[in-house]
Order: sequence, then C-alpha cells, then structure tokens
Amino acid sequence: MVKNILFFLVVLFIFLGSCKKEDVHPQWDVSVLSPIAKTHLTLNQIVADSLVHVNSDSTISLVYQTKLADIRLDTIAKLPDTSINYTAKLSTININPINITHRVSLGDVAEMDKALNGPYGGLYEAIMNAHNSGMPSTISAIAPMVFDSINIDAGNYFQTIWLHKATVDISIVNNMPIALTDITFNLKNQGNGVSLLTDSFIIVQPGETATKSELLTNVALENLMWASVKISSPGGTVVLDTTMAATAKITVKNIVIDSAIARFPTQQIVNYHNEAVIPTTDSMQVSEAWAKSGQINVEVFNTIAETMHYQFEVPGAKLNGQPLILSGVIPAATGGNASHTTVSKDLTGYKIDFSGIGPFEAIQGDLNGNNIIDPDTVNTLYYVLTGSIDSSGNFIKLTKNDSLYLHCSINNIVPDYARGFIGKRHIEQDSTVNFNVLNSLHVDELSFNDVRVTLTVENQIGAQAQANIIDLTSINTNHNSSVSLSGSALASPFTILKPIDPHSLNIDVVPTINTFNLNNSNSNISQLISNMPNAFHYHVALYLNHGVTPPYPGTGTDFVYYGDKVSSHLNVEVPLSFIAGNLVLRDTVVPNFSGTDVSKINGGDIILMSSNMYPIDATTQVYFLNSQGVVYDSLSFNPVFIQAATINPITQRVNQPRTSKNVIPVSPAKLHNFIAAKKLVITAHFNTQPPHTHVKIYSDYYIDFKLIGDFSYRVEK
Repeated sequence: MVKNILFFLVVLFIFLGSCKKEDVHPQWDVSVLSPIAKTHLTLNQIVADSLVHVNSDSTISLVYQTKLADIRLDTIAKLPDTSINYTAKLSTININPINITHRVSLGDVAEMDKALNGPYGGLYEAIMNAHNSGMPSTISAIAPMVFDSINIDAGNYFQTIWLHKATVDISIVNNMPIALTDITFNLKNQGNGVSLLTDSFIIVQPGETATKSELLTNVALENLMWASVKISSPGGTVVLDTTMAATAKITVKNIVIDSAIARFPTQQIVNYHNEAVIPTTDSMQVSEAWAKSGQINVEVFNTIAETMHYQFEVPGAKLNGQPLILSGVIPAATGGNASHTTVSKDLTGYKIDFSGIGPFEAIQGDLNGNNIIDPDTVNTLYYVLTGSIDSSGNFIKLTKNDSLYLHCSINNIVPDYARGFIGKRHIEQDSTVNFNVLNSLHVDELSFNDVRVTLTVENQIGAQAQANIIDLTSINTNHNSSVSLSGSALASPFTILKPIDPHSLNIDVVPTINTFNLNNSNSNISQLISNMPNAFHYHVALYLNHGVTPPYPGTGTDFVYYGDKVSSHLNVEVPLSFIAGNLVLRDTVVPNFSGTDVSKINGGDIILMSSNMYPIDATTQVYFLNSQGVVYDSLSFNPVFIQAATINPITQRVNQPRTSKNVIPVSPAKLHNFIAAKKLVITAHFNTQPPHTHVKIYSDYYIDFKLIGDFSYRVEK
C-alpha cells in the first residue's frame, strides 16, 4: 500500500517537472443583482393635486371647477348719452322801462291864460292875486286848456324800437288845490306823426292819483315824440301857490320787441329750470349714480352784439359737496356772425342724483313755473341754465332772430355705482369651455357610479334673478362623441338671491352663493361625465327681476358697482368609484446604472417587482426613450400581467398590497437597447373585473414597480 502511494507521487513529480510553464489570465462569469429603477404610481400621476379631494372615509373624489360666464355692469346698467338744448330768443331780452314825466303847474295855467286873454280881469289875475295874498280866493271854472308840443326825448334809451307789444302805465298826480276834469293825454312820434297813445281821465280830485294801463302792439316807437295834455277844472275857493302842479307820468314797460336799435342794460336774459330725461329700456330706473368716468360738454352760440355770461348747473350732481357748474363768457357777435365757445368738464367722482327737480322744489318751492311741487322721479336730471349780458353803452341792433343757443351733451358715463331698479332683463350666454380634469385620465372607457355636478352662481349685482339651463353638452373630441343633458333639471329655473349694498366704493360686495344641483335623480349627468369630456358646451339664461313688479319711482333698491358681476361656474365632483376600461397610470424615470460597468454585462434577465394596492388587475409595460424623448423599444413583447389586490370582505377595502415577481428574459440586443435608454416610461393599464362592477378607490391606494437587473457579469483577474 505504501509502495503504491510512493509510486504515484514519483510519477506525478516527473510529469509536472516535464511541463513548460506558461503566462495565463483567469476569468469567470458571475450573477449580479442590480437595482435599476423604481416608481410609485397613484392617481396624482394623472390628476393635479388641486383637483384631488380626500373624503372623510379616505375615498378620493376629483373636484373641478370651470368658469362659464361673467356678466358685468356695463352690460346691465350702462347710462345712455343725453343732450339738452335751449334757445333764448330776443323776446326774452329786456329793454329798460321808458319813463316819461310832464308837469303842469298853476303858474303854467296862469301864463297860458295871460297869453290867450291878457293879464287883467281874467284867470291869470285871479291866480296871481291868490298867490300873492296867501288868502283863500275864488278861482272860476277853467275852460279846457291844451298844453301841446311837449317834447319827449328817449334818445338815452333807444333810437327806434319795433314793438311787438308793451304795457303803458299812465298816472295823473293832482297836487293842485282844485279838481281837474276831462283830462286827455296824447303821445305820437315826431318823425312820422303816428299817434301812439290817446287816453283820458274824467276827474282827478285834489291830492289824488289816477292811473290807467294800456297795451301797445305792433308799432314803431321813435326816440323823439310829442306829447299833449288837455285839462279843465270847475274851480273853487282855495289857498294856492303857483308852484302847485299836476304831473302826468307815463311808463312803457314789459317791452317785447321785434327788433330794436337800443342801448340794452346789463341783465339776466335766461333763467331756465328744467329736467332732462335719460332714455332707458327694460323698465330700468336710475335714482343715483356715482361716475367712474364721463364727460359733459356745453356749447354756446351768441348772435347778440353784446358780451354774454352763461352758466349751466346740475344741482343734483356733486363733487366734494359742490354742485356741478360750467360757466364762461362768450364775446359779442360781430359782422352778423355768431360767436361760439365750448366748455367741458370731467365727471369722474361726481355723485349724480337722478330724482329730478322734486327734491329741490320740496325745499325751495316751485322752480320751473308749473305751479306745483313736482314729485321725486327717476332717470331725470334737474338742471338750471342762466345767461346775462353786459351793457356796453353802445346802440346795437337786435332782431327777433337773434338768440343765445346752448347745447349740452353728457357722454360716456360709466358708473362706479348705480342705484334704483335694474329692470327686467333677459340675458343669455352660449359658449364652449375647456374641461381638463378627465383629460389626464388615459382611459378608453370609464363609467362612474355617482357624479355630483353643481352650477354655482356668485351674484355681486344687487338684483334678484332666476337662472335656467337651456343646454349642457359634454364633448369628447378624442372619440368624437357628445352627450347632452336631459331630465327635469332643464325645466327647473333656480333663484339667485340679491346681496347687501355696502353703499361704499371701499367695501367689496359680498356675493350671494347660489347653487343648483345636477344629480342622477334630475338628470343624466353621470353619462355626461362618463363621456370623458374635454369640453362643455353650455347655453344658460339669466332673468333679472323675473316676476318682480317695478317699484314706485325713487324707491328701488337694486344696485351695481363697477367691475362687480354675476359669475357662473360648473363644479364637478367625481367620487372615484368607477368601471374602468384600460385606465392608464404612467411615470417616466431615469435608469440608474451607477456602480455597474455595463461594458462587462454579457447577458441576463430583468426582474419586475410589483406591489399593487388597487383592487384592479393591471398589465404593465416599460418603454425605452432616447435622448429626444422618442420611444424606440419596449422591455417585453407582451405586457406583464399584475394581479389585483384583495378587498377585505369586512372593511370593504384593500388592507394589504398584492406583491408579484416577474422575471423577463432579454436577448443581447434587447439588453443593449435597455442599457442605452436615457429614460424609461413605466405604464400600468387597469381593467376592472368583472365587467360592469364599480370599484371604489381610496387615497392610500398605489402600485409600486421596481426594476432589477439579474445580469451575468464577467469578472477577470
């Protein structure tokens, strides 16, 4: 036995000693597990966080709001432009009253008798003796005496007046101690001899005044006239003085002229109180408005050859407590051409009362000359036009065609605030809006168990209204499908309440929130949402003050503020209990080969580890993207099947995820493409099973994927 062992060792030694020694590099293949990528997929991967609402029971609802329409002030209470025109004709221009006075004394009577009958034995001697004695004396009856050729010069007033009409007051003041009888007065032009006026008084007792009024019409009045006075007396026993006299006073007044060459006094020729009604529609009543912007323009045309002062005032329009006034001076017309001027004012900040003249007459009495106190009203501006001329002292010619013309325009008033009664308005909005909440759900077919949709109207405009859905259609342009709303909701208008007026530009109106529910009991709203719309077409109607009786003028409490609006929103809340057909969750990740020399990988498999909390079967696929983001290959020829998690029959929800391990063999070419990928897109396609069964989704549901390389790695020494 020992010999045999020794023999074997000797032979081995000889064999080894006879072999040539060579230089060798040993190498071998090893199996290496290398984590490459992972992802955590939830509904947040396809729906924005702001749209996901977690309910109290941890179920998920998608909540989305899209704006439908805004109705603002300028489409409801725009104030129309308003014009005011007034012409002051010559008939309203005054000429100073013409005053003519003539005095006949007892001395004048004595002198006339002396001239007619001589100085002795007659009336002259009796009057002079009584004057000189100072004692009661008997004066015999005085036969009619005519004092004519009394020169009247009105040259300081006018040259010629063509009277349309005038009033003439004639007064006889008897300061003689004897009665005067059969007094006759006559007035005529010196130039053409035309008699202008003749009148008489039967008797005027001593110390009395007798007066008469006459009307002059359609006569030419010259500045030089003749007057004559005829008097008589029964005489009597009296104490007298030759200075005692009777005085005739003539006043031409209330002169209305067809034309004149005259000196016109400084005077107010226009004092006009009136109202301008703003035209409105739809029973709209404006009691008050605060102007955000606007303009008032006043144009004045003057054909009178005197300087004109004018003023336009709106007492009910105030800025810082001061009324709106536009005033100015317009030069005299020259060469037969009217002078013209324009003045403007910005209305920004003015608070304008549209109650008319009533509130002012209640304090100041009748202002417009209609002999009543006008009541408060609406849509009405009270204004005052005044105009006056300066007297140059020159003679100027005026005709009945001369005038002062004022044109006032109030334009482009945009209210910051308006109060009254907005009126009965019917406003419709017909449009299409995008709807993106379900767009991000990559799904071929979806059926929701319950959908809650509301139409919310936020009302900042101070009026009651009703709204009605005429049409609501969900549109899926990807599948070229649409579903229109049907059911009792279309026939059920809902009331929009009126907010409270803060009566201040510094306090925002708190809108009323008015909600109309669309549900499965009054509509087919679930079908509209299950259509997976990316747009909604809507047609809604708004009825302002529907069924409201217009209030008594001035008592309306409707209001609008600039920029405030009626806003409508479509709110969609989708509880995620659905039937899904090919619902896709996806994520893009960057593969991680750090720490691995990919040049030494000569083969292997890819292990797909999954942890699925969704109670829905899924298939997954991994796509390879190049540096341009283009898919150029996928991990496997067929998607990998992932089993659904199990629903606990007691809690009716998933408590534990379903874990799976899938080994995917890859060819060298596939492995090369996998290693070359710049990014990987990992997708999970879900299909609820069995079909037509709604699956409820909770906020903690997820599906995790991990990619692990099981590589054959060549090691060299």
